[in-house]
Amino acid sequence: MELKRLIDYSLDSEIGRESRNNYAGVFFRQTWEKVTRDIWVRFLKQPIESYNDDVSKWKATLRRVVFKAQFAKVFDLVEFLVKHPQCSDTLKSDLKQAFVDARAAYRVMDDGQICAIGNDQQAEAFLNAIDAADENQATGAKQHLINAGVALRIGDWSGSVRESIHAVESASVILAPNEGTLGAALRTIEKNGNIHGALKNAFSQLEPPR
Repeated sequence: MELKRLIDYSLDSEIGRESRNNYAGVFFRQTWEKVTRDIWVRFLKQPIESYNDDVSKWKATLRRVVFKAQFAKVFDLVEFLVKHPQCSDTLKSDLKQAFVDARAAYRVMDDGQICAIGNDQQAEAFLNAIDAADENQATGAKQHLINAGVALRIGDWSGSVRESIHAVESASVILAPNEGTLGAALRTIEKNGNIHGALKNAFSQLEPPR
């Protein structure tokens, strides 16, 4: 519930920033009128004819999604908002930070996808791997790591394992560029003393058939 509370607070703060008062009532600014129209049609799958820009009703609608819906739906909403070009950088940062502050087993990645990362120690290892991939311009390995976390989040266990293998394969081929397969790359890396033999054997057993 802590994560949902922080997500709700982030949304409430954004609505406060993106609404204005006048003699006729409270209205969204142009940016969030576009956001709410897109949520209504593209996320909630409602016809545009039934869209209503009433700010208080939108607060209630979003709060209902956050607190009443399953986490999968809430995560879909967060991803939708983080990827939306009209949402402020402040909202996107607040939503990402909500997962950290709540010590959730998930994180919002830079591309807007939510990944499963486990406990604090696993989260640190996962994020360090992402940073290392960035530093070494290993974009393929980074994307496979993110895909593995996303697959784990949605319960696609085999997909998570497959993407994890591909991440190891991508990183290994970068470290041993003259080798064409994971197994060959791992053997070269082992010779250079950069991987424990037992770990190499475990990865080799996971290598998919070609």
